[in-house]
Amino acid sequence: MAKWLYIYGQDLPNAFANSGAVLNLCNALVNHGVDIQLACPESSTNTEEIRAAYELDPSIEILPVLQPNKSLAAVWMLLTCRKHSDADIYITRMPALAVLASLLGKTTVLELHQRIDTARHWSFWRRFLRFISVRRLCFVANSVALSKDIDPVVDQKRFKVCHAPSSARDFQPDTASQHRKYDVGYVGSFMPGKGIEVVHAIACAHPALSFVIYGNPASNPEIAEELRSLANVTLAGFVNQAKISDALQSFRIGLAPYSDKGFGGPNAPFIPIEGLSSLKIVEYMSAGCVVVSSRIPPVEHVVTDGESAVLCDANDMDDWISKIGELASDPVRIQTLSDTARRTFLADYSYDVRARTIKSLVEKL
Repeated sequence: MAKWLYIYGQDLPNAFANSGAVLNLCNALVNHGVDIQLACPESSTNTEEIRAAYELDPSIEILPVLQPNKSLAAVWMLLTCRKHSDADIYITRMPALAVLASLLGKTTVLELHQRIDTARHWSFWRRFLRFISVRRLCFVANSVALSKDIDPVVDQKRFKVCHAPSSARDFQPDTASQHRKYDVGYVGSFMPGKGIEVVHAIACAHPALSFVIYGNPASNPEIAEELRSLANVTLAGFVNQAKISDALQSFRIGLAPYSDKGFGGPNAPFIPIEGLSSLKIVEYMSAGCVVVSSRIPPVEHVVTDGESAVLCDANDMDDWISKIGELASDPVRIQTLSDTARRTFLADYSYDVRARTIKSLVEKL
């Protein structure tokens, strides 16, 4: 049986949603019979803390690897992995590492959660695509838009590309929506474009509804201070992957008020909205929340307005305020929408589905 190695380029544990996505995928691959290791920078916390934070399957070996030079992190990590792991198949979110690994003859899966041309030095690394066998490199894109627009060379050489939507753990909700502590919730970043300002406006307009916000307020202290001043808002802080299930099941209506342009912050690159992974949407669905989101293409690929979610005009605050008010006063509709969303999640957006898709793609190389 082929051995797999997931190479993750950031210290663990961390506050980034992609770390949970990576480790949950590893768990799901184990459930599909894959023998997999996890490589991460040796500067990460001890392995016991990583396992506890992400509930990592005990069969997954954690391989700390050398990363002495951030500017050449992909190269250093690859060389260390080749030295200390006998894995046959690599999987990563690092484009440079994927190109180099496949160029050296290793079967490699590159997971894409944003446009590949935003990767550091991609204009250099893409030149090597022409020399890579299509049996050595394949691409898994988190959105339809990404899967159709990776790189011209990918199209010319006909590398295998598949669309595997953002996935979430099965949170197995055990709290009926009408018995949850808060009416409305938001889980995510305070960075511009993610919609925290919209959450604030909705909370101001509906003082009778209770709101809870999970995220790090330090990234936007001004809006955080305004939210703290509202009697109907609770700032619950950042929540790690081990506790995300309880957080998601603490509210009935989950907000995802994305900008229709994109998002980014002072210390993060701007990501056009076409590159949105919709992870928040899928997590809400898994937890049995009603999704109320901006009407944008990446979200419309996941949910259906009026059936599995309520979609609003990203630029019309009155639309958000009125729809939240109508929904909050209709418990039957809340239950119907959340039940449909939950069924949709189980059918299409669990890590089990994603793992099966990726394993099948590799088997076809």
